[in-house]
Amino acid sequence: MFSLLEKKQLKDIVERILHVPGNFTGPILEMTLVLDHENEKEYIKETTRDIISTLKSKGETFRNVRLNVVQWVDNEHFTNEVTAMSLLLMDSYYEGYQTIKCDKKAEWLMEYLKKFHARSKLIIIVSDSFSVGSVNRFMQAVRPFLEKKTILVKGDVLIDLHRDIQSVTGLHCECE
Repeated sequence: MFSLLEKKQLKDIVERILHVPGNFTGPILEMTLVLDHENEKEYIKETTRDIISTLKSKGETFRNVRLNVVQWVDNEHFTNEVTAMSLLLMDSYYEGYQTIKCDKKAEWLMEYLKKFHARSKLIIIVSDSFSVGSVNRFMQAVRPFLEKKTILVKGDVLIDLHRDIQSVTGLHCECE
């Protein structure tokens, strides 16, 4: 469950992302939410509900959203569905969710997102087991634009990929 501080931090990060030059300008926001199947169902359900309720409380921007939900099953299996944000608040949405333990690396996910979700203005990854195998491959996948619009929710920590990429990859980088 997000604390008030974490909700405020999420709102601030989203606000910064939506005001990056060249990002969100239209009336309908397109965003992607990635759910990592290596995590427990309850963790995914609670975290997703916190994210959705926090974004909806932010204002008019999140009233009419094209939400892509990516189910990250393993390195080569991703499923995508377009759904309403309010459906993720219901228990019935998570009935088919299964926890699948395997060795996943973030660079595979980022390459998938770069190919199929690059036009999303906001990408939120919910993964308590997010890890990078090849730093070079990861950096190639997130640059030039994924790093500026991606938020990683890892446990109780919110990571703005653009500002905190070194905490994900172990690298020092110069950010705006």
